[in-house]
Amino acid sequence: RNLRSWREDGESLKMLELVGKKAEELNSPFVLQMGDFCQGDAGSEAMAAKMVMACMNTCKQYIHVPYIATKGNHDPRGKGANAAVNKTLPAFWSKEMNIDPPLTSTTFAFRQGPDVFIILDDITLGAAKREKVGEVEKVTYPNLENLEKLLKANADARYTFIVCHLPIIPTSEGRWIPFGGPKTDAQRLYLLNLLCEHNAIILCGHIHGNTFIEYENEKGKVAQLTSISLYPSPNAAKMGRPNEGCVEKFMNRKDVKEAIPKDPSWVSFFSPYMTGLKRYITLGGAGYCVVWISPEGVWNEY
Repeated sequence: RNLRSWREDGESLKMLELVGKKAEELNSPFVLQMGDFCQGDAGSEAMAAKMVMACMNTCKQYIHVPYIATKGNHDPRGKGANAAVNKTLPAFWSKEMNIDPPLTSTTFAFRQGPDVFIILDDITLGAAKREKVGEVEKVTYPNLENLEKLLKANADARYTFIVCHLPIIPTSEGRWIPFGGPKTDAQRLYLLNLLCEHNAIILCGHIHGNTFIEYENEKGKVAQLTSISLYPSPNAAKMGRPNEGCVEKFMNRKDVKEAIPKDPSWVSFFSPYMTGLKRYITLGGAGYCVVWISPEGVWNEY
């Protein structure tokens, strides 16, 4: 599937052509990609760096505005790949966005008018740093602290966009969200509340599907958008009509219904999201999105 989509006349190249034309037509300030831009498993740091840049250069053949591809879970996979991604992506972003001195982190923020876009490496959000303070072991999460600093520094933004790979609100039965493990419930909910406080708009991918979620609690609210640009087959179904629903539909997804009997802990995992879930929409197909931003609000066009 992946090889086919990138061969000559493949769906991915056709989509890139459409994206590039749309970006120029709308005078878009930049194009965002939500991670997993390459397969990973290149075998060495040098080959992984070559793979990353081959992908970036291919995309830039079609996209002539600044292009920011975020870090997914596939891109840094395999021997030396994480080091390669951590070096090549910030350097590429710096060139695309004319940032000087060049970036050194896979998490950073930039302003677009009154709005802030935080490019978040949420693959490493759960990476713990352990150090002894006297006889007590202290555990911190450096990338979570970095996110907190960026949010605080941009607290005056009109809209706060979080651009990442993994969803913050779970959209499948897996624990593939930041702090998804059973021992980091406190950190997972802290992250959710932190983003609610800033009324964040989350743009992410990973799940191979198009979804839209609105969530609200006493701290504030978030909107989360996932999208998929990889066609499962040349004859894949078109997008069709959006399927709207809320809590009942969210919990009655086939993957969730099958997971709960196998592991009752899924009920407690999902329950914190239930009370605040306001909208849940799914949409078939694959492609790209245009996000429209104005003083009146933010709209997404699939």
